[in-house]
Amino acid sequence: MKGFLKKLWYIFRQRYGQILLVILLILISFLSIRWGQHLISNDNYSPELNPWMSVQRYLESPAWRSYRVLGFASDSEQADIFRSIFFGISDLFLPNELLAQLFSLFCLCVGTLSMATLVSQLVRDKVNTKSSGYIFFFAGLIYLSSLWTAWVFNFNMMPYIAQYGFLPLVLLTSYWYMKDPSHGKSLLLFIASLLFVSTAVIGTLFFVNIVLITAFLIYFGWNHRVRFKGILKGLGIFLIVQLFWLLPFGQYAMSTSGNIIDSYTNRSITANTIDLEKEMMTLPNSARLYTRLLGTVDNPENNTYIFPPSSDYMEYDFYKVVGLLPFFLSMVGLVFIIAQKKYSLLPLYLLLFGLLFLLKNQNPPLGEIYIWLQENLGIFKQVFRWISSKVGQQYLIVLTFTSTIGFALLLNFLASFFKKVSRYIFILFSLAIVVLPLFFYSEYLFRGYLFTQRATVNLPEQYFELKEALKTDPYSRIYYAPPSNNGYFREYDWGFVGSQFISYIIPNPVMDMSLAIGSDVGEVAMWEIRNVFDAGDRELFLEKMQKYDVGYILVDRSVVKGRYGHALNWESMENIAKGLELVWEKDFLALYKINKKDVRYVEYLGTSDSLPVGSFTRDVQQEPRIVPMNLPISSPSLTNGYLSQSVEYSGIPVNLYSNIAYSDINNAPIHVKKYGDRIRVSPALPILNGITNDTYKEFLVDDEGENFYIIDGYVLDDNSVAEGVSLTSRFGEITSVFFVKASSMREEPLTDVLAHSQPGDCSGGEYAILPDVKKETIASGFKLEGFTELPCLYVNIRLDKRLTYVGTIDVNWEPSSNTTFGFCLYSAKEGICVNREKFFSTDSGYGNISILLPRPLRGSDDLSLTIYASNPLSEKASVNIRNIDINLSGAIQESPVFAEYIDTQQKVLELGGERRSILVELPVLYGNDSYIYSNKDTNNAIWETSKAEDGSLSHNTKYEDGMKQVVQNQRVNQYAHILQTTPAHQYLWYWKGENLKNIPASLCLTYQGSDRCWVDDILYTDEEKSVLKTFLSPAQDLGVMDASYNSISFADLSENILKQFVVMPKPEVWDDAVYKAAVEREYHEVELVPRNEHGSLYTLGEDQELSRNTLISIPQAKSKYWFAVAKKDDQLKIFGKEDRVDIKGWKQGWDTEGKEYDSVIVIYWPNLLSYFGYLLIIIMFVYLIVKIVKQRKYGFK
Repeated sequence: MKGFLKKLWYIFRQRYGQILLVILLILISFLSIRWGQHLISNDNYSPELNPWMSVQRYLESPAWRSYRVLGFASDSEQADIFRSIFFGISDLFLPNELLAQLFSLFCLCVGTLSMATLVSQLVRDKVNTKSSGYIFFFAGLIYLSSLWTAWVFNFNMMPYIAQYGFLPLVLLTSYWYMKDPSHGKSLLLFIASLLFVSTAVIGTLFFVNIVLITAFLIYFGWNHRVRFKGILKGLGIFLIVQLFWLLPFGQYAMSTSGNIIDSYTNRSITANTIDLEKEMMTLPNSARLYTRLLGTVDNPENNTYIFPPSSDYMEYDFYKVVGLLPFFLSMVGLVFIIAQKKYSLLPLYLLLFGLLFLLKNQNPPLGEIYIWLQENLGIFKQVFRWISSKVGQQYLIVLTFTSTIGFALLLNFLASFFKKVSRYIFILFSLAIVVLPLFFYSEYLFRGYLFTQRATVNLPEQYFELKEALKTDPYSRIYYAPPSNNGYFREYDWGFVGSQFISYIIPNPVMDMSLAIGSDVGEVAMWEIRNVFDAGDRELFLEKMQKYDVGYILVDRSVVKGRYGHALNWESMENIAKGLELVWEKDFLALYKINKKDVRYVEYLGTSDSLPVGSFTRDVQQEPRIVPMNLPISSPSLTNGYLSQSVEYSGIPVNLYSNIAYSDINNAPIHVKKYGDRIRVSPALPILNGITNDTYKEFLVDDEGENFYIIDGYVLDDNSVAEGVSLTSRFGEITSVFFVKASSMREEPLTDVLAHSQPGDCSGGEYAILPDVKKETIASGFKLEGFTELPCLYVNIRLDKRLTYVGTIDVNWEPSSNTTFGFCLYSAKEGICVNREKFFSTDSGYGNISILLPRPLRGSDDLSLTIYASNPLSEKASVNIRNIDINLSGAIQESPVFAEYIDTQQKVLELGGERRSILVELPVLYGNDSYIYSNKDTNNAIWETSKAEDGSLSHNTKYEDGMKQVVQNQRVNQYAHILQTTPAHQYLWYWKGENLKNIPASLCLTYQGSDRCWVDDILYTDEEKSVLKTFLSPAQDLGVMDASYNSISFADLSENILKQFVVMPKPEVWDDAVYKAAVEREYHEVELVPRNEHGSLYTLGEDQELSRNTLISIPQAKSKYWFAVAKKDDQLKIFGKEDRVDIKGWKQGWDTEGKEYDSVIVIYWPNLLSYFGYLLIIIMFVYLIVKIVKQRKYGFK
């Protein structure tokens, strides 16, 4: 027994550092496990829920993600295959709920032990020839106790957890390989590289890591006198393991990366993330790795954090000082390295400072260099937008090296003053002084806070029962409802918060916004369906299900509003589900079947979100049906009253014909234009290549002098009518035009009346007399000033109740600094301001405007005029009103129809030959049920501006060829009441704006009282852009629609300008303005049969036959990388570009041209690149095993 204890003591003395660190890791792991709970990754990385299904996906179709929405090219998700295999094997003998937790803890232990081993061996080789156990323990503790550990495991994105564990392992095996490039060490590097592969699920993470790995291979090779060829061999082993995902990733980047950069989701987070990183990642925070997400609030009601002790690390000096201890020791080490001339260690410090420079991003020092890199290298901006997530791990690794080296050199120096026993006592005392604060600093590890509570949940068994219910139908597409209500995140009543996880349980393609990112047609489809869902239009929603080949709707009633989401529309959900076939239900989950309808297809020219169910498009058009509203006019320009854009036509020469019915013309909006003494009213229809319908009605008017015109309740001036203007009024309802002579207008001065009225405050839409608002009569006019939110004056306007008036308002004012003038002529009967724009900006020191009121004024109406003085900086608002007049005339004259003409001529659109484009012109419709803001119509007008959070910082709004916003470290929001929408009606939304600096502004259309945007968009980064969208209004009347335009800044100055903004109803008749061939061909679809579950191989089924006018298809999104080949008799046909069609705007298909092929095979050919990579892995593994076996058997290398 004594000998055994003596042996144990000897082992402990030799390995005490390793033993203590292992015990520490075991203790932390035991305290961190949440027994009986799943650890669900919050961003689509949960293959452990059905691991062998994931393995099957990555093997059958590694380069195409068929299960994501409509299917799209895989960036690097197949890199998760080896982790999935690990889960699959573990699932055989471990509870499924423990798999992710155990993997995470395995990474924690492997990373810490690998880092400790690597650092201790480097210190032994370069600093102290005696390998000391305390160095091992200290290095492991530095790595383990950093705040990066808290970030990685609390925000449990599995690629980062894998990186935490396996990047140090790759570096350790690289170090061993550089010391001894034997086949045994090669095999270890090979295995480490296999484990590391799952990190590459986030492709940008891999490319940052490969730079670090290459740098360390060069550094290790240089230290061990390895030739460059030997370094390349080590790097080659690592890269060969990656080729199975890296090769198709290259193809993906070339074909799809643009879709990601331009996607709404990417635009919404890129600039925000960059600015947030600058706000948080100051030099001290970067040095101690206090990253942005550690301060993320979990529940705003009680101000708790996702990482529970976050506030301690923000507020207490102890945590701030101890957090900087590793960096301080690194600087001490640098001093000793220079003093002792250990120059071979200096590259580590160059790497440390380089990573710290990146980590602190735009902040000083040298922030200008970082900004220059962002502005001039697009890939730098894209890869390093979330800089802490990309280089935090790399910085920690290098910091562990340098701090341990610094500690060892300092301790060696101080210990040299002691002898024997006192030396050991001093070392232990010094170790305790450093180690104990690190233990207290990382106390969260011992309190069970390694995993965040919102991700460790009891995953209901119902989801796994759903998997069993779908075993007989793993192919049908499923729409997951209700749609996510917090970006692409949901919150569930059983505790989880994050993006969907269900696609890791069931094999079926799932339609969810979190799965659409990176797919242009997928993201468009999800937004299209979401708008229809929110609108509550059941019939149109089910039509969208047909369009996107949805087989089932899965309703998850465990989804809740949550802490950050908007209210869920359960009423719409129940209305849609009503009448559908319920095929499976279990507690809160219900699966409804959508029966597929048989349709015939006609060739169209258009884009995916606008095309109907029975449509298809070609790369090389033949005889397309053209509906102007279906054409790809997503970025038109607004000129001369038209939204115009040129659309490419790349087909054969063809004539298309249009015959619009007179009944449709009567329902068309109108175009009004003056010709001499006549007003001509014609239908306002989309114009293609200048082709118009020349139907008109003419009205005689008095042409002497200036006139104002009333057409269907909308007032126009002479200039507008002379230039031509389109209105929302229906052509068939226009029987008279009314006009008023400008000379009949009488001036009603209001300056004196207002000067004697009682001042007050009008914030919140109510008038209240407050002592902080003052009015002062001055030599010419009066002054309105006050410290309240919106000082105002108001006066009633009395008119002859028998008359209806046309009016203008003239105002001359002088605002003080930061004060904006505004007014509202309020109609009690209409409940609105008659003037469309309420606030006006001027930089000249004075303002002078004359506003034509767009509605006639009824004398019987209760009218009032309110004057505003707004100062968003919460300073005193002050404005001098020099003069204000209202000009009125009730002398309205009527002019009936004088002449009319009906154009019945068939219109011919000639395409092809020299006509390789179609110029599309959509009339911009003015009227009381539309809203137009443009620099042409609304000079000096701006929207109402929110109050600044901090008036000492930039918070400016002004007119500068549009509404310009400048803001710093806060938000500026401008808003306006724009129109009352018609229920269940389609609207066109057009905007043009430019992001001048930092974060692009966001635009939002919402309803008063709503907690969400009905539709929204974001300006494009650093460019001027115009966008046209279509949206559906809600089926119920939600009241007035508001527009919001806001810019935000977290650190740097943000500047944006909104130049044009249009919301107008889309006339139904515009969809009837169809051009088509004299005789249209109709096609039927034959959908090929899948030969595996995950969409990589399709063939013609045994009972399927091809015939005349047949389109073959696969249930996957279009891509030029689908390869189709057919056989008839002994002849092969490879389908090319001219055969390719896109069914319903998204679905991949081919035109068989009437040939009855015996067999058809379709594959996604980039999968072959992955298979080649898999083959190389097998070859390398077999090669290394054979070499090792031979070496051991025969004793040669």
